[in-house]
Amino acid sequence: MGIDESEVARVRTLLGQARGRGRRVFSMEAKDAAKALANRAKASGTPLAQLAHRLGLHPMTLGAWTRQPTVFALAQVVDDPPTGAGPVVHAPSGLRIEGLSVAQLAELLGRLRCSG
Repeated sequence: MGIDESEVARVRTLLGQARGRGRRVFSMEAKDAAKALANRAKASGTPLAQLAHRLGLHPMTLGAWTRQPTVFALAQVVDDPPTGAGPVVHAPSGLRIEGLSVAQLAELLGRLRCSG
């Protein structure tokens, strides 16, 4: 297989730090590391199911992660004229979030980050 065993072990360790009972909640660092490894595996012709097994993940989980864009990596904060309504967030997909307080926006972003 074209994937270095020490890299698999490193990612497996990150994935092992998941929180929760039953359904595990993985850190963004662990997901990003697994996605990068999966992309290299796909490029080398290694089946994702084989890599998922080595990482201790269900193949559907790893496959879903590789199809998901990184949620906030491309977001851009723009300086709109003040409207008095609070911050406005523009996502690359065209999504616009406005009308929330800073605390509400922080809670929303925190929940979105944990649900992926």
